Amino acid sequence: MYKLEFTLKQHTPLIHFQHYQEGATLRATEVKPKLDRFIIEKLTGKSGKEAFEVFKANAEWRKWLVGKGEHPALDYKMRIISKSENRYFLPLAMTPNTRKYNNRENKLKEHIKNSINIDVELLTSTAFFANQDKFSFRFNEVDTIKTKCSNMQFAVLQKSLDLVILSRLEDNFKNQIEKLIKDFFALYNFGMRSSKGFGSFSINDKNNQNKNSFEESLKSTFDVVFKYNNNIINNFKSALQKANELNNLIRSGKNHGGYSKSLLFLYFVNQSTPIRWEKRKIKQNINSNKLKYKKSDNNLIDIDLKYTHKPIYDDSNNNWIDIPNKFEYRYIRSLLGLNEVFEFQTNEIIDTIGGGPKKIKHTYIVEVKSNNVIQRITSPLIWKYNGTNLYLCANDINPDILNSSNNSVTYNFDLKLKKNNKLIDRPFANRDDFLKNIAAPNSFNIGKFLEYCFIKCNKTEKISGFTQIKNNLI
Repeated sequence: MYKLEFTLKQHTPLIHFQHYQEGATLRATEVKPKLDRFIIEKLTGKSGKEAFEVFKANAEWRKWLVGKGEHPALDYKMRIISKSENRYFLPLAMTPNTRKYNNRENKLKEHIKNSINIDVELLTSTAFFANQDKFSFRFNEVDTIKTKCSNMQFAVLQKSLDLVILSRLEDNFKNQIEKLIKDFFALYNFGMRSSKGFGSFSINDKNNQNKNSFEESLKSTFDVVFKYNNNIINNFKSALQKANELNNLIRSGKNHGGYSKSLLFLYFVNQSTPIRWEKRKIKQNINSNKLKYKKSDNNLIDIDLKYTHKPIYDDSNNNWIDIPNKFEYRYIRSLLGLNEVFEFQTNEIIDTIGGGPKKIKHTYIVEVKSNNVIQRITSPLIWKYNGTNLYLCANDINPDILNSSNNSVTYNFDLKLKKNNKLIDRPFANRDDFLKNIAAPNSFNIGKFLEYCFIKCNKTEKISGFTQIKNNLI
């Protein structure tokens, strides 16, 4: 038996579901299955089940497999050993501070320390939303009843880790591990929200012979690689925040701190045959038959969508009604990851309750249902940070998520209603299949799309600061 040892350098915190355990860090149970699949697919030049079948058909490679069942496993053991104490972070989409109150961040950190004995740093403005409803303030103090520290998801960071591989397999297998493992860690991030830059690691190059080895690994692993050239990215916090900001611009647009249309929306609507996205169709359907609010005087009032910006590409028509036969609608956001829920804000309603005026806030909730048993579509975009540079990488998308004559991919949408942030569980506030059979696009080239975002888009909408390192898809 021989032992291979590698030193892993951690670049961004890993959102860990077992953060509370002593020494919680990158798990071999997450790494090994992905490394197995990576080796099998690299050696066979195939993907998925086809790669496994080709691998089994090879007399030498078949000896490397162990166990039975659908999921192939290579015959080696892996250990990941912590080398330093964890730093803990609470990843948040928004800061707990407001203009009215100060020092909320420190008060939240102090409450977490007192409750579960973790010294935590806040990691704000990142692509992690699950912690946002786990804490609450009453005026400027932590609401100790509503703040559930035990339900929070924390991220962990260590300077370095040891990865140990033990195996009895012959030298050829050992050579493949040594050859491929650097590219493997360039391809994958780990833990939750990994595509948004969390959980980034690399193999530490002991001799530092090639300063660009990380970038070279990205180029050998991804079809498309863009590098962000901006000196504001000087640590992992700024890298995760910038990745979140730019990812939002690409996928859904920007509403806070300025307004920008989604580049995905603009890409499709500027095609020679324009395609509109699902968001406009959803709003049209809501507007055509709005839900009602019953005021205290028993009058019914429409719950109106809140508009800040007019629709575009409508000529002179700004009332959300299409010119006949002008637009084709598709669920285009599914291409960059399946959205399960959309939220649409409404105008506040003033009602007289308890003898005085009260503001009633509603939110339309739209839930997506696949007609093709598609439960999850991972984003083809992955953000990588190596302690120095931020990269956006992508591989060609899975054609199974595209609509075609041989593969009909469509979605239905359900409508629900929240009142003052609480879901209304009443028939008048629920409509199943209020929008039906919105198809996915027939084609999509992720390389052409990213080239549009960073190079060919109108100057006022283009995201500047990116250099194209590789693009095999154009």
